[in-house]
Amino acid sequence: MERAGVNEPLSLKGTTYTVTGVRTADAVGGEKANGIFVIVDLSLTNEKDRPATVVVDALRVIGGNKSSYSVSDDALGTVDQQSMLAEEIQAHLPERGVLVYDLPQQAVAGAELQARDLFSKDRGRIDLGL
Repeated sequence: MERAGVNEPLSLKGTTYTVTGVRTADAVGGEKANGIFVIVDLSLTNEKDRPATVVVDALRVIGGNKSSYSVSDDALGTVDQQSMLAEEIQAHLPERGVLVYDLPQQAVAGAELQARDLFSKDRGRIDLGL
């Protein structure tokens, strides 16, 4: 499995992911976290010659407790640019967005973003530095 850190590109067979920033918050856009919101600024580039759709399941956070977390439904829509999910990503153009995850406090330390390639079953992880 490929690995990277913040501001380091994670290149899979057809997709390059770069986490450009990470922060935590108790609330986002008026929504209070059940635990702690982990907010991930992400850039992804479709490296193939045809469009591809980013599905929610392609981007999960693996907490320091080894549990898997999907994008927060509560925070969905409260952050501008979260629209990259379920959208078609054009070939060779970087797409930027913000993803919000709600994690229990004990899962924040050591959390990683697990990314799945848009064209294969390849996966990689980006250490969020928390």
